[in-house]
Amino acid sequence: MRNCYGLLWVWLFVVLSISPRAVAQDLNEPYVFASNQLSEDEWLALLDRRKSTSTIANEGDVIYWHFWESGLLIQQDLTGYVQVLDTLDTEEFPQMNLDYLPQDHALLVWDAGVGRVFEYDLATKEFTRMDDSYNFKSFFDHADFVFPERKMIYGFGGYGEFTHKEVLLYYSPEDKEWTDILYFGDRPDPLFYGGFHYDDNENLFYFTQYIGFFVYVYQVNPESWEWTLLDKFDLEDKPFGIGFSSGLNSFDPNTGLIYLFGSFFYDTQAQVVRKYSISEGLFTKIDPAFMASYDREDQRWLLLGQRKVGKPGVYFTSLRLTNEAGEDRFYEIISPYRPSEMNLYLLGFIVWAVFIGIFLVLYFRSPKGGKKSTSMESIHLHDSYVEVHTKTGMVRFNEDLDRKFWTFVHDLKTQGIHSSDLKEFDAQVFNGNGNDSQNSVLRKKLIAHVNAKLGVEFIQIKRSELDKRYRKILFLHGSLER
Repeated sequence: MRNCYGLLWVWLFVVLSISPRAVAQDLNEPYVFASNQLSEDEWLALLDRRKSTSTIANEGDVIYWHFWESGLLIQQDLTGYVQVLDTLDTEEFPQMNLDYLPQDHALLVWDAGVGRVFEYDLATKEFTRMDDSYNFKSFFDHADFVFPERKMIYGFGGYGEFTHKEVLLYYSPEDKEWTDILYFGDRPDPLFYGGFHYDDNENLFYFTQYIGFFVYVYQVNPESWEWTLLDKFDLEDKPFGIGFSSGLNSFDPNTGLIYLFGSFFYDTQAQVVRKYSISEGLFTKIDPAFMASYDREDQRWLLLGQRKVGKPGVYFTSLRLTNEAGEDRFYEIISPYRPSEMNLYLLGFIVWAVFIGIFLVLYFRSPKGGKKSTSMESIHLHDSYVEVHTKTGMVRFNEDLDRKFWTFVHDLKTQGIHSSDLKEFDAQVFNGNGNDSQNSVLRKKLIAHVNAKLGVEFIQIKRSELDKRYRKILFLHGSLER
């Protein structure tokens, strides 16, 4: 019996003496700084202010930080080593996003509000201007994604000039310009931050957006640029530090997992959220994590999180979601947020009732004498006239020019397109007759005529967010009755 008690005390002593040391070693505590560069207090003060952008480079297991107020460009690695690489001019480079280019051992650097694009050589500490665009700073906190091999940048949303943006942006190193992409489908809310992820197996983007305690997951087809809302999840845990990173791809092509935040991952194959609950190891000690990058070569995640033990600050670690036997770590399943079963039945009944009602209305309003007609929501094309339904009633158009216009709009709508280039519009509606000045006059008259007859502003002319010289014509189908 004494031997048993003795062994128990020895075991407790070993556990109590080793565990704190193991935690401290795992957390790389304290930080290690390059000599005569930065003190721990200065480093913690930089982190506390949060006025920075950071990105994870899987090659070398490092994080690159740009602190806007001081201009400091800092590197942090998995061992806790912190090194100041450079100090950027805060007037020339006030707020910059960055992403690592492994093939060049360089950083792709661009204005946080969108505009200039540079390549920063980490060896020579020299900037090379890559774009021919002007400085245009009005898309701050935009969601972005970088293809490092091709040095391409995609961005969506952001805030600036007192407006929230709904623009999808693209920077091409070949064109050396930022352009906006026309897209359609389920549009995310421009008031909230989101993040891009890319599945190169399926050639699909995923876009995750955080609204309160909910996470919305969209699928984006880069060939048609159609956005589809897949799921909405109530995670009962507010996202921490969202909007902190740039350029990352937080997608595992082997498991189809997207990193969300904290201990949450979205399973694109099962379309559920996995919440990992690990009683041992590093993960619980850094939760909530707020940034992650998937390392394909080593099949692991590199995560940046808030310290839960030891000194304040951030912690950088690597983690595999499988144990030593290759089995998945324990996790809980969170299903999409959906109404109650009774509400689903009620919703189904309402949908069928509306469908039958629309069918009956279209049947009794169909043209007499077997005349051909084509309908698309509130636009009804007939052989000799067009019917357009608005919120106040039905408007009939009989002129040939009206029919050309509505046929063009109808054709675009069937393709999911809600806008047109002005020259394309003139060519299709006016048959390419007349010069630009004459077409401009005809266009203004037609727009005024259609809007006045409908009693709503169905047509608008809008300038591009990126290039004020470029204008397009918008068709606001939401103003018509559906």
